[in-house]
Amino acid sequence: MPLTLSRNGKNLTTMNPKIFLSYILLLFVLPVSAREKSDALVMRNGDRLTCEIKSLDSDTLSISLDYASGSVSINWAKVDHIESKQLFLVKTQDGLVYSGSLSTPATPGARPTKIEVLDAPATKVELDKTDVIMMQETDRGFWSPFNGQIGLSTIYNKGNQSFQYSTNANVNYARERWGASASYNSSLSFNSGAAASTRNEIEIAARRLLRWNNWYYAGLADFLQSSEQGIELQSTFGAGIGRYFKNTNKTMISVYSGLAWENIAYQQQVLRATNQQVTAALSSVR
Repeated sequence: MPLTLSRNGKNLTTMNPKIFLSYILLLFVLPVSAREKSDALVMRNGDRLTCEIKSLDSDTLSISLDYASGSVSINWAKVDHIESKQLFLVKTQDGLVYSGSLSTPATPGARPTKIEVLDAPATKVELDKTDVIMMQETDRGFWSPFNGQIGLSTIYNKGNQSFQYSTNANVNYARERWGASASYNSSLSFNSGAAASTRNEIEIAARRLLRWNNWYYAGLADFLQSSEQGIELQSTFGAGIGRYFKNTNKTMISVYSGLAWENIAYQQQVLRATNQQVTAALSSVR
């Protein structure tokens, strides 16, 4: 039977217990397996580590060692070169994403400054080490480029009989010249003597690089329900063109502009108003 939250005899929300249990398991489940730690990481001071390379983000390389608990953070600028047969998604400053195993080509008489991404015996891309801003483990399966997270939180205050519940989830999918993402946020709150309020929002976005690297076009769709604002359903659709002005492992600055269309359906019992349709300019700086 469904799990029902009620106050003063009135049902506030209903949730299938199987779905609720799935949320809990997703929050606390741990990886059941790990690949062999066979990657080679050589530091600029000559130290050599046999490890599992996990990811690169914000100039920090995360690795796993057999003799250390959890992930170990390494300064990417202190790395001389790496060797790995594992497949990785590699993102560069011009916005491109490559997939393949990693190696460092020989550079006699000088420190390695290039990274080779080998996707197949005949497909090899050579990148400047300083241009690489993100790496993450993957494999050749369809689901491998997906990554995301889910969270659930509850707060109960006995003093004023208040309760707050929220859940959020997001997922991203990255390919060489395009990417997509989706996110979901939901919240419920009430306290003694006040009506319960709910808010639910789904956002979907996609981006594709143009023939000129760092330039891209993108589209988005957003669906919002909010009892506090009296909105039964607010639908937003937009599209435009953007550019990465700075895209490094420390800083990302992007400007995006275009057009958007919005339709708002209000809850009649809260606010007597007809549906509103709005066309507006769309801009974003991040």
